[in-house]
Amino acid sequence: MSKSVDKGTVKELAGTLQNAALLPGVRVAAAESLLAASKSEQGCAILCSAGGLHAIFVTLKEAGAPADVLRVCCKVLCALYKFDGKLVAVVARLQGGIKALVDAVRDHMHGADMRLLQWLLCALSDVSHTAPNATAVVDTLGVPIALATLLAHLRVAQILLPCLYILINVTRLAAHVPAVVQEGGVPAVLAAVLAHVESALLVRTGLLLLRAISLDGSSALSFAVDGAFRILLAVMHTHGANGEQLDLLRLASNVLWRLYLARHPSMGALVEAWAQHPLQAGGAAGGPLDGVDDDEQPVDEGIGGENSSSADDDDGGGGASVSAGAGARRRAPLRAASVGAPDEAALAVVHAAHRAVADDDGVELTDGEDNDELDGGAAGSAGATAARAEALPRATMFRGGPALLDATSAEPEPTHHSTATMADSVALCLVRDAERLVHPTGAPGRQLVVSSTAGGCALPDYVPHAPLIVYDALSPPPPLAAGSHAPTAPGAPTLAPALSFSSAFESGNLRRAIRIRELEYDLVLACDVNTRGHTQWFFFRVDGMLPGFTYKFNVINMLKADSLFAHGMRPLLYSAAAARETGVGWRRCGHSICYYQNEYPVRAPGGGEPAASAPAARRKRGKDKADAATYFTLSFSVSLDAVAAQPPPPRCAHRAADGTGADADAAGNAARAAAADGVYICQCYPYTYTKLLARIDALQRLPSAASRLRVSSLCSSVGGHDVPLLTITDFAGASEAELRERKVVVVTARVHPGETNASWMMHGVIDELLADSAEARELRSALVFQVVPCLNPDGVILGNYRCSLSGDDLNRNWAEPSARKHPTIAHVKALLRGLAEEERLLFFCDFHGHSRKKSTFMYGVETPAGKGAPPGSHAGRLHERVFPLLLSRLSASFSFASCSFKVLRSKETTGRVVVARSFGLVPSYTLEASFCGPDGPGADGTPEAHYTIPDLQKLGKAFVHALRDFTHPSRTEYMGALAELEAMLPPKENAGGEVSDEDGEPTERDEAGARRSAPARRKSTPLGPTSATPAARGKKREEGKKRRASLKPK
Repeated sequence: MSKSVDKGTVKELAGTLQNAALLPGVRVAAAESLLAASKSEQGCAILCSAGGLHAIFVTLKEAGAPADVLRVCCKVLCALYKFDGKLVAVVARLQGGIKALVDAVRDHMHGADMRLLQWLLCALSDVSHTAPNATAVVDTLGVPIALATLLAHLRVAQILLPCLYILINVTRLAAHVPAVVQEGGVPAVLAAVLAHVESALLVRTGLLLLRAISLDGSSALSFAVDGAFRILLAVMHTHGANGEQLDLLRLASNVLWRLYLARHPSMGALVEAWAQHPLQAGGAAGGPLDGVDDDEQPVDEGIGGENSSSADDDDGGGGASVSAGAGARRRAPLRAASVGAPDEAALAVVHAAHRAVADDDGVELTDGEDNDELDGGAAGSAGATAARAEALPRATMFRGGPALLDATSAEPEPTHHSTATMADSVALCLVRDAERLVHPTGAPGRQLVVSSTAGGCALPDYVPHAPLIVYDALSPPPPLAAGSHAPTAPGAPTLAPALSFSSAFESGNLRRAIRIRELEYDLVLACDVNTRGHTQWFFFRVDGMLPGFTYKFNVINMLKADSLFAHGMRPLLYSAAAARETGVGWRRCGHSICYYQNEYPVRAPGGGEPAASAPAARRKRGKDKADAATYFTLSFSVSLDAVAAQPPPPRCAHRAADGTGADADAAGNAARAAAADGVYICQCYPYTYTKLLARIDALQRLPSAASRLRVSSLCSSVGGHDVPLLTITDFAGASEAELRERKVVVVTARVHPGETNASWMMHGVIDELLADSAEARELRSALVFQVVPCLNPDGVILGNYRCSLSGDDLNRNWAEPSARKHPTIAHVKALLRGLAEEERLLFFCDFHGHSRKKSTFMYGVETPAGKGAPPGSHAGRLHERVFPLLLSRLSASFSFASCSFKVLRSKETTGRVVVARSFGLVPSYTLEASFCGPDGPGADGTPEAHYTIPDLQKLGKAFVHALRDFTHPSRTEYMGALAELEAMLPPKENAGGEVSDEDGEPTERDEAGARRSAPARRKSTPLGPTSATPAARGKKREEGKKRRASLKPK
C-alpha cells in the first residue's frame, strides 16, 4: 500500500476485513494494508476516524476468525494504542473489545500458534491499562484465563510477560487484588519468577505484581509463607552480586519486608518506638515527625546560575509540645561541670525520672507571653508544673563525660574508597538483610560470607541464635567488671562475646543496640527530644571489642535520603589506649561503608499508614505508596587492629617502620588495650557544653583577658542552662563612649546541636580574635565582637541533632521567636535590634555544619539591584558576595562556587534572612562546613581527605582574616573584590527594563511569577545602616539601652 492513505481507501479496506464471506487471504491482505497505514501518525489518525478501529474489534468478535487475520488485527490494535491509548481503551470497552480479546485468549490458550497467543495477550494488556477496562477484564473472567495461560506456558517468557502485565493492570485497583489472590495468582506468579529467576525483566515484572498484592494486608498475609520467602531470597541471591540490578533488589526487598511485616505486624512501628528519646519515653508528648529536612528543600540558585543544594540550616519546623519536664528550669553556673560518667545513684534518678514521665500527661508550652518581656530566667507561672518535673532535666541531661583528647593525626585522613561501587555495596547489604528475615535464628551449614577469623576458626555471618538486645537507653545494664562481656543468647558461640554499649554521657546518642549476628549489631538512634525525627547524630561507647575481629554496625533509622557517608565520609573512633600510646585521639575509621534505604516504615503517631510528613525525598521517590516513607541504614565495619595499625604522629616517628619487631608488638598491645578501655564512635568531632564552659573559664584566666574579653550570660535556655555571651574588643584605655562608637560584629554557632564542626570553627575564631597578632589588635581596636558560641545548650547536652528541648528547630523561629520556647533566639534578636537602632550593627554570621555537601561555603541574602540607588544605576548589587569571595582567597577549603544567595519562601524565617531583612543588613550570612571535607583532591594532588580539628580551626581563623580585609578603612580589598564580581557577573536587564540577577530572572517573584513588593528594609550601605547625625545616634542609643534593660543580663 502507498504511504499516502485517504479515508476512502481505509473505509474500503475496513469493509473487506469485516466481510467473513471473503477468502482468508483477501482479508489478511486488507489487514496488512491497514497495518502498513498505521506506521505513520497520519495513517493512525485516518484509521481511527474512518472506521478502521471499529473494523478491528468487529473482526476480533467474529467467531472462528482465521488465526492470521486475528494476529494482524492485534498488531494494528497495538500500533493504534501507541498513537492514542485513551481512545483505543474507550472504544475497546464500549464495543466489547475486552470480552472479545479474553474469549480469543481462552480459545487459543492451548493452540499451536504461539505468536497469535502472544499478540492477543499483548493487545489485552494494552487496552486494560485504565481502571474501567481492568474492571471489565475481571468481569469477563480475564483473571483466571490469564493465570491459566501463564501456568500452561510457564517456560515461555514471551507469553508470561503480557500475562503479568494484564494482572498488574488489574491489581492497580485495590478492590481487584482479592480476586487475583483467590484465583491462585500468588503461587502462579512465584512459580513464574522461580522458573525465570535469571531473567531480570521477567523477575522485575513479577515482583511488581507481588508488590501490588502485598499492599493489601490480608492478601499479603495469605502468601507470607516460607516458600515465598525462599523464592524471593533466591531472586536476591541470583542478582545480589550485580549492582546494576539494584532496582530489582530493592523491589524484591520491599516485597519480602512487606510479607514479613504482614506476618509480624508489631514490627511496623518498632523502630520508631525504639527511637523515642529517653526524655520523652513512656508517654511524654511529642510533636509530629519533622518532614522536610534541610537537604531535601528545593534547591537554592547558586552564584553562577547553577543549582546548588539547599543549606542544612534551612530545616523544616519541629513539633511544638514538650513534656512537663521541659518546663522546669535549672540554672547552671557559668563554669565547667565535673567530668565523669554518672554514677549508679544518678542512674537510679534517671529511672525514677522516666517513671515520672510515664505517669505524667505532659504539658504543652504555649506562646501566651511571647516577646512581652524577655526574661530568660522565668519559667512561667506554672509552679506546680515545674515542681512536678523538677528532677527530669537534672536526671536526663547528663553533664560531663569522658575526658577525650582533641589531638588528631598530623597526616591527612583520606575519605573511604572501595573497589566495589556503592551500588554493589547496597546490593550486598540488601541480600544480608533478606537473609536475616528468612533465617531469623541463623542458617546453620550455610556460609555466605566469612566476616572474620580468630584462632584459625572461620566465623560465619549467620549464627544459630536469635537477635538479642544488648543495650537500651531506658534501662542501661550495670557496668561490666574488668574482663567481662555483655550477656549472650542461649546457645550462642563464645568466640566473640556480645559487646556492651553506652550513651549515658553528655551529647551521647544511642537509643538501642541489637545483636543480630556474631559480629554484627543493629543500632537505633534516639530522635531529638519531643520530635519523631532528626536521627543523624550518633555518639556512643563500645566495650568488649576484641583484636582480630571485624565488627559491623548498622544504624537503621537514619532519616535523610542522602548522606556524605554515601560519598566517602567515614565515622570517627576514639580509643583511650591508642590516645595514650600515640598522642592522637579521634581517628577516622571504618570500611565497607554503605548508606541505603531500608524497609523499616516511618509510621504516623499511633501506627497505621506512613506519616504524611515523612521526608519529601522518600515521598517523591515513587508514585506508588509502596515507596512511601522508610528509614535509611548507615552500615560500616570496624576493627581495632586497623586503628592500632595507623601510623603514629611525627613525635613517635622513632619507632620501627617495617611492621615488625617493636612496632608490630606495639600495635597488638594497643589493640588489646583498646579492648580493655573501650572505644567511642561518633559522627563528627564532639564539642560538648561542658567543654565550652571549661574553655571559656580558661580564657578568662589568661593574663591578657582583662583587656580583651568580657563574659556574661545572654539568657537561660529552656532547660535552665546559661548561654554565654563573649564580648571581645580592646577595652584598655577606651572610655565607655569610645566603645559605643565602635561597630559590632555578631557571630553565633550551634543553633543545631549536632553540627559540632561549627563549634570547632568558632573555637578558631575566638582564638584568633584574642591573639597577639597585629591583625587581631587592629580588629579589636576598631570593632566590638559579640560571640554566642552555643545557641542551643539543651540540645547539645541531650545529644540532639537539630532541635531544642521544646522540639523546635530554633533556626526556623527567627521571625517571631517565643521568649519561653526560644529564649536564646529571642535574646539574640533583641540584641541585634538594639545594635541596629544605634546603627552599630556591621556584620552577622551563624556557623553551621552540612551533611550532604562537601567543602565550606556560605549562604547570604541577595541584594536587589539598584536598591536605594538612582534609577538606572546598578549600585547595591553583588555586595553580599564580597565577603565570601574574600574568604575564598584566604582558605583553600572554602568554595565560592558553592555559595548561594537566593532566598526561597521556605527559608524566610532563618537567621540570616530575618536579620538581613529586618535590620537592613547586607552582610548577613550562614557559614556551612561539611561534615566530611573539601570536594576533590588537594591543590598539591593529595587524595581527597576529611577535615580535621586543626582544619576547622584554620577555617575560623581565615574567617577573622577575611573580616579584617572586609572592614579595613582603606577598603582596598573590598573594592577589588567588588570589581572582580562585577566582571564575573555583569548586570542584565529583562524585557521590562528591570535589573535582574545573573540568570535573567527578576529577584523578587512569587510562585505565580508576578512581581511582589519586597519587605520593608532599613536604608543601608554594603557595610551596614547609613550613618545619621550625632544627636540622632544619641537618641537611638538611649532607646536601645531601654530596650536591652528588659534583658536583665547577668
